Amino acid sequence: KSAKAHLTFTGSSTGLTLNFAGTYTVGDVKLASDANGGVTVVAKKGAVLTAGKVALTNATASAGTLTIAEGATLTVDELSLKNFTTTVSGGSLTINDKLTTTATNGTVTVQSGSLNTSLAALGLKLGATAGADADNVADASIILKQDGSLKVSDDLSKVSVKTTDLAELTNKLDKTNSKGLIDLGAIQISDLDTTKPIKQSDLSTLAGI
Repeated sequence: KSAKAHLTFTGSSTGLTLNFAGTYTVGDVKLASDANGGVTVVAKKGAVLTAGKVALTNATASAGTLTIAEGATLTVDELSLKNFTTTVSGGSLTINDKLTTTATNGTVTVQSGSLNTSLAALGLKLGATAGADADNVADASIILKQDGSLKVSDDLSKVSVKTTDLAELTNKLDKTNSKGLIDLGAIQISDLDTTKPIKQSDLSTLAGI
């Protein structure tokens, strides 16, 4: 346990495994490795982890993995992934300020459990919501499996958008492999006329929301 200590892990020629099962609060975390055997970081059941800016980098494609197991929670201000894949497997991952991914080797998969974040952290905005459109989250770099969800923390109850406006958000998902739920809370969709019967085809662009 540490009071806002900053942790740095650097290169290793062999594999590295870090398991966390308790309650830890740290500052910034930088893990940069050239480990041939890969780097495995696991938040195990019961783990409650809180950190500042977390940068996870491996020199070899897909050689690094971060797993948030069932019953574990990880809350960070920022999460940056390069050749590091993250899997939420029944736990919860909360990103307060910024998520940075790459399309192939720096992805987030929610098998079950939830990814909790804001539009600004995803580099997006809808209507007049705060933040600016950015490219910190690559298209198709988030996968929501059947029991996984992406929960957007913004209060969107007074935001009105058209179905096409939501494409920037849904494009962040790997649509071929995603069957989970995007939870936007209450949001007004102006081009759906609720005074008339709504056909399933009218909702095709909202699949997963």
